[in-house]
Amino acid sequence: MFTLWRHQRASSLLFGFLEEQREKGTWLMPVNICHYVPATVIKAGHQVHFIDVESDLCLNRKRVLQLVQNSPSEFQGIIFVDMYGFAAKTRTFFHELKTLQPKLKIIHDKCLSWPDWEKKLPIHSDMELYSTGYSKCVDIGYGGFAKVKLGLKQPNITMDDSNDETQQFDVFFKALIQSNQRIDMQNKILFSNWLPLKHQHIPDEKMYFEAIKEKFMTAHRHTRTLNQIYESRLQNVNRLSFAHQEWRYTILIPKREKFLHLLTEQGLFASNHYVPLHYVFNFESRIQERFPVWESLFPQVVNLFNDFRYSKTQAEQTANLILKHLIEFQD
Repeated sequence: MFTLWRHQRASSLLFGFLEEQREKGTWLMPVNICHYVPATVIKAGHQVHFIDVESDLCLNRKRVLQLVQNSPSEFQGIIFVDMYGFAAKTRTFFHELKTLQPKLKIIHDKCLSWPDWEKKLPIHSDMELYSTGYSKCVDIGYGGFAKVKLGLKQPNITMDDSNDETQQFDVFFKALIQSNQRIDMQNKILFSNWLPLKHQHIPDEKMYFEAIKEKFMTAHRHTRTLNQIYESRLQNVNRLSFAHQEWRYTILIPKREKFLHLLTEQGLFASNHYVPLHYVFNFESRIQERFPVWESLFPQVVNLFNDFRYSKTQAEQTANLILKHLIEFQD
């Protein structure tokens, strides 16, 4: 059993959960996570420790177990991300973590997965987080929800967010990433009013989940249709496993920037999420990490669109362009 929390954004739910923790500590998370997550952790008064990923692009489980075993009281929790919606097998890993440190909190970030508010919360998870906001698998334009341990009431956070600085925050981080600069942990923008915290403009529970149900099947069919186009035509292109193609259809192209430029010239588009965040956040830690897996993969990652903003025609044109110029995009 579990309790359902809802809010305008999934990151607001994460903030609420972190705020409720009596002790402030360090949270382990993958280096390829959305920048909103570490920013939320810092805003809530905790610290962040990035970890490299494994070949499935999810958190390096062996490294996390090693850190928790060596310093069981140093870490408050982990945030495990199902990268690109990949349904990682976590039961044994989470069990091992709780065995090493029963007080360790485990947040399972499923924001890039298809929303599921009915399946039970795994016994070792403290929170399972989903998003239905912009460009998620089911995009209803707003909202996020979380499954949390039964009895853990959603906190009523009262902070003055009348001066909404979300847009300034987004512009700041975009410029930061593009300029290859790093942000200090004390930078005041991290503690500005960029995160909606008041529980407002969210319909009641029934209406919210009805809105998700209404779009779910249509979105799912469209994604499957476009994925089939990419899968059938890009057989000779290096790509992630089909299990990673829930949120986008992700391929690996060595000369990525050349490809993205050509794509834009044709009126098409793709994305390259997510930048290695140790290049963005300036952390001081006694434990030094290396990130060879994501550093080698990220420069090649291209996320081909497969949601309602991209048509079958656009997907076909994108696949045709890749095949026509494939040799040019290789090393």
